[in-house]
Amino acid sequence: GAAIDETGVPLPDETLKTCAQSDSVLLAAIGGYKWDALPSEQRPERGLLGLRAGLDCFANLRPAVVLPQLVDASSLKREVVEGVDIMVVRELVGGIYFGQPR
Repeated sequence: GAAIDETGVPLPDETLKTCAQSDSVLLAAIGGYKWDALPSEQRPERGLLGLRAGLDCFANLRPAVVLPQLVDASSLKREVVEGVDIMVVRELVGGIYFGQPR
């Protein structure tokens, strides 16, 4: 959303250029209520898709770890979640990511 506020577009060319010249790019949560009323092509999510396409990303990595302090906060049984430490590899090259909306 910050890019929209500053430049009027979700992914400025300069941002994509900077990311392309970097060794890695760390992404966090995007969007927010402030930009929900914008047309879909101007929303923050469009910038994320443009970044993934522009960098020719194959996948993103999503670690999932259950901290010992939070084991009992899960709706799952303790023996199911205790010690969970996995990495989810999410494919980004096609399908819903770059398909045309109906």
